Amino acid sequence: MNHENFNISELIDKVSSALLSSGYKPITVESYRPTWNKLRIYMMERDSYIYSKAIGEEFLKNEFSIISSKIPTKIQKRRISVIKILDDYELIKRKNRVPDYFQNHHVYPKNFCNDCENFISHRREFGVAESTLFKESYHLKRFCDFLNNEETRSLKELNPELVRLFLCSFQGYAPSTIKRMLITIRLFLNWLYKNNMFQINYAYIIPAVKGYSKDKIPSAFTSKDINRILSSIDRGSPTGKRDYAMILLASYLGLRSSDICNLTFSNIRWDLNMIELIQEKTKKRVTLPLLGEIGNAIIDYTRFGRPQTSADTVFVRHIAPIKPLSSSTLYYALNKYMSIARITIPPGKRHGVHSLRHSLASSLLEGNIPIPIISKVLGHTDMESTSVYLKIDVIQLKKCALPVAHVDKWRGECNE
Repeated sequence: MNHENFNISELIDKVSSALLSSGYKPITVESYRPTWNKLRIYMMERDSYIYSKAIGEEFLKNEFSIISSKIPTKIQKRRISVIKILDDYELIKRKNRVPDYFQNHHVYPKNFCNDCENFISHRREFGVAESTLFKESYHLKRFCDFLNNEETRSLKELNPELVRLFLCSFQGYAPSTIKRMLITIRLFLNWLYKNNMFQINYAYIIPAVKGYSKDKIPSAFTSKDINRILSSIDRGSPTGKRDYAMILLASYLGLRSSDICNLTFSNIRWDLNMIELIQEKTKKRVTLPLLGEIGNAIIDYTRFGRPQTSADTVFVRHIAPIKPLSSSTLYYALNKYMSIARITIPPGKRHGVHSLRHSLASSLLEGNIPIPIISKVLGHTDMESTSVYLKIDVIQLKKCALPVAHVDKWRGECNE
């Protein structure tokens, strides 16, 4: 990319100014400078002063052992991103925005990259949701990493034995995890066959795994635990104001994390004290009451905590680039406050944001609220999805207990 023949020092200064203008904090830009300065010294030692993408790749290879044929470590990914900012200076200057270089994305091994990306593009054209594509991309990466470790140079070298070895690598995983992974790999192998990659359709090697959605007992917090979590949040800080409002929405209204992160100002009907939105998962419209505590928390955040941004979503990142949140932000925030509140989670018990949704359902059941109303509150498309919460209604379950015949302690005889 042509950088108007700027020497490396000028380019670094101009990129720094562009980042600051785009909303990056000075401390963040300064954290990039050690890598840029090392690049500048590297170029000066070679009597090179005009930066190019080729020089950047050479620098990463020689100074940090980063090559395209190997999967980079977390630190190496960050160095790649810092150098890529220099490559994209023209884009930053022209569009007055900075691409999200530091987002979590799945990097496929080089030998399999084109096929995987083409498959994901095919699935996108088929109308698959982006959240699902992100998970399928991760499954493909797992599969390709396995093949790469087995020194498979191309998908054309795939054979039934490699597929079986990959299947064996999932021993000990939860059935639901295995099921989702194998569905993706089956779709991928079938797509490769239809595109003449193989003469045999290896998709038929992938076994079907039964997963029962209603075989688990939902994890839920007690009302006491939720109050402890909310009390542990520092509501004096901008981030605390944001997190407090989001956790209130999850625990008091049962909103999913995706719906909280996608909540826009137009979804809040202040005139009616209602929240109206189309759910991300079900695409079903749901209308919920705007409780006073939730409304006050949102007002407190938007007036005294929310960064200046053109984003329409209520909740945004607080570090550059300022943009809507991802669902993982709420998950990590909840876990942070659970740790501060010293809430101990038993091994094997789920404790994500969805557990707050379960907690609301449990609380409504304890209040003898009928299942159809709970289903409507949670935005379920089928009451069967709501009936799973009957498993955690301990009070009502006790009423179903059957009498047990008395057993003589000493002789082991049953007395009818």
